Amino acid sequence: MKRFLLILGLCACDDATTIVVDNAYTDDTIVDEVWWSQTLVPDQVLPGGESPVYRTTPALDTAYLVAERGGNVFVARTAIPLGVNRSAELHVVVSPQNIVGDCATNAHLTQPEADFITQRIFPGRFAGTIYDPTTCKTFKP
Repeated sequence: MKRFLLILGLCACDDATTIVVDNAYTDDTIVDEVWWSQTLVPDQVLPGGESPVYRTTPALDTAYLVAERGGNVFVARTAIPLGVNRSAELHVVVSPQNIVGDCATNAHLTQPEADFITQRIFPGRFAGTIYDPTTCKTFKP
């Protein structure tokens, strides 16, 4: 009986660690999807909106995202790594001040960063294309 109680005590879970994406843009920028650590937030988030809550794991990592404005898609990353502790909620705030890669703000990604995001993080979306971070345009080679 004591063993059973010990096992139950060890298996007791804390509150979940979660992630939410907040779109803090005030124009027509839509956040299409965000990847942080081991978690994909696949929901579109309209300006001023918030994604559903997703479970994640505690970590310190950069968030990568696909967004669009006026039908033009761009990729970006958070300016600094974001962290969350166990049982806490991480809010990934997507805004011109918090991301690198929005051509409207002249905060451009490098070509290796853009290639990493388009080829490793979101490969299905950018298959067969090349993304130019200086113009935020995607083209077929």
